[in-house]
Amino acid sequence: MTIAPGRRWLLATFTALLAVVLLRPLIAGALCVRGDEFLRSGDPVTAQHYYRFAVAGDPDSETAAERFVFAALEIHASPALAAGIKVADSYLLRHDDEAIRIDRALALWSINDLARAAKELRVVAALTHDRRYARLAQIASSRAARLRE
Repeated sequence: MTIAPGRRWLLATFTALLAVVLLRPLIAGALCVRGDEFLRSGDPVTAQHYYRFAVAGDPDSETAAERFVFAALEIHASPALAAGIKVADSYLLRHDDEAIRIDRALALWSINDLARAAKELRVVAALTHDRRYARLAQIASSRAARLRE
């Protein structure tokens, strides 16, 4: 029995779409692994490229979001940091994650949004009961106050 070309195309398209929907977390994981290879080799720009695809494919992937923001910190350029903060903001609207909060706070600090970084560090300090983050929040607050003067 042969299947008409139109039906074969429809079957192939449906199968591909079903695979993308069902395998989305696995595809994001594979993209993260590939990005990790570039990050380890000292190429955070290419790594962030792979993490961007992973986040686009699975916006609820904690690993992809955290590594995207971390790569932005490694790149240390304003556009990359802004993109990292945007991804972190988007992820944290849906989930509460300590590691992403910490990375977002450091990214905010890096772009000199010290007031927002201090606020985020206070939240992290309250969640983790870690005085180091409370101290960083104090430093960020005092620097932000000095900049406002």
